[in-house]
Amino acid sequence: LTDIAERCALDRGTASRILACLVRERFAVKRRGDRHFLPGPALYELGLALPEMTSLTLHCQPALARLAERTRSVAFLYLRSGNDFVCASRAGVATIKGLSIEAGTRRALCLSSGGVAILVALPAAERAAILAENLRRLRRARDRRIAAVERMVRRSE
Repeated sequence: LTDIAERCALDRGTASRILACLVRERFAVKRRGDRHFLPGPALYELGLALPEMTSLTLHCQPALARLAERTRSVAFLYLRSGNDFVCASRAGVATIKGLSIEAGTRRALCLSSGGVAILVALPAAERAAILAENLRRLRRARDRRIAAVERMVRRSE
């Protein structure tokens, strides 16, 4: 709730009422055991109306599996979504226990090597604007990775 209120520049009461409505309509669910909200089943159902997206992930899955096997790691299919990436699919097994990127995970483009790969492929002005917005969000959230993120982007450029 706090993260959503902050990200959307809403007070907590307004964010709470909106989330309650989204839960009622099945667009969000409240995870048992903590107070985190997750995408709800209605979003999945709406996604079924986009067969081209399902087709994309199905067509990419064999290549992801081959890449994951060849590198003995995890391979991801990231899609750009505004200033973020969304993991559309993944294959392989993580050797890092803390790896928390699953299909559906959304993060700022600057927070992963795959996201940075998308970022550096963009025209310079667009890349700079997105990076500035991503870093503003990290600063607002008091994220301690800002210097590391900036170094990763510079090296990738």
